[in-house]
Amino acid sequence: MLNKYKILTIALLGIFLLLYPTAIGQIVYKQPSLTSLQLIYTGWTLENDTLKTDISQLMLPLGGYVALKDNMDANIYIANSSTQLVSPEQNYTLSGTGDIRIQVNHSFYNDALLLSGGINLPVGKKKLSLSNELIIMDYLSKDYLSFPMNRFGEGFGLNLLLGGAKMFGEFKCGGGLLYQFNGSYEPYNNGLDYNPGDMFSINAGTEWQKDSYILTGDIIGTIYTTDKLDNKKAFKQSPQADLRLGGIYKKESYNLGLNLRYLLRGRNTRYGQKEIIVEQLKVYGNEFDISGKASLLFGDNWTFNPLVELKIIAENEDNFGNSKIIGTGASLDKQIDKHVAYGFGFEYLLGTTNAGDIDLTGYRLTSHLTATF
Repeated sequence: MLNKYKILTIALLGIFLLLYPTAIGQIVYKQPSLTSLQLIYTGWTLENDTLKTDISQLMLPLGGYVALKDNMDANIYIANSSTQLVSPEQNYTLSGTGDIRIQVNHSFYNDALLLSGGINLPVGKKKLSLSNELIIMDYLSKDYLSFPMNRFGEGFGLNLLLGGAKMFGEFKCGGGLLYQFNGSYEPYNNGLDYNPGDMFSINAGTEWQKDSYILTGDIIGTIYTTDKLDNKKAFKQSPQADLRLGGIYKKESYNLGLNLRYLLRGRNTRYGQKEIIVEQLKVYGNEFDISGKASLLFGDNWTFNPLVELKIIAENEDNFGNSKIIGTGASLDKQIDKHVAYGFGFEYLLGTTNAGDIDLTGYRLTSHLTATF
């Protein structure tokens, strides 16, 4: 029974990460209910020959997992953040809460099929200031900075996921289909309603294990419908393909892991008056990530996790050059007893963007506390 739940979890992990990057567990057999509180502090300095800009964000995500009954569970997630931007011209701040997200999952047919439904409750901050908060949102959306919270309140939303898993010889294989409906809302205080496009996604994954080695592969394809501003076509996000490969070498006292990811993006479409296409550009370049991590067990339930990662984002078609960022750091986790665990970590980031015109220096501090019931 336990292995079947794990198969289903692994096969659909990629598609859930699209929705909730910090989601906790998905239908793991006899998994107890739990609550997890995190703290993530991210800081960046952007500097060229004449200008220097500092931006930092403190984020507090709160997540919960509840086992409703056999083969059925629910996840709930909400986050709050505060961001400060110090530029040569002026200082800006943006603080607020995101929406509440709830996901309910149920497995059927001897755990070979998963049906999952989610809701986005629009309680987060909206109607942001165009004069002071829009500039921060522009920085938070930059792909090379990778801020963990880059959106706040949105409209009412629903999602539905159908997935399945099956063994084929030594391979655990699975896949899923996802539809996400996004309702309209007023993002800025200009009186204009914004209706983001809906999302369709398909996911397929496999896992192979032999002795101490585990290899995984996933592919996620995603397409979007057209965004509307005041009920008129405004923007259409490009389709994308997300390819992931992973490997783990597991021993009793340590694990070694390597992950590769390639994100292939297309051209975004912008509409002008009378809903006429005025621009089709690849606003975000393709992205390549490689990361390595070790987990070393020692002492009384302590785990030390050193890591190193490299991210390369190709130039786009909007006259913005490539980005290269390397990060290194470690985390330390402690399992106090079977009910309580905590940990903290640090990562130092260094790189360039716009083909070397802007130097990047960053760091990330993390901590977490998890309690099971």
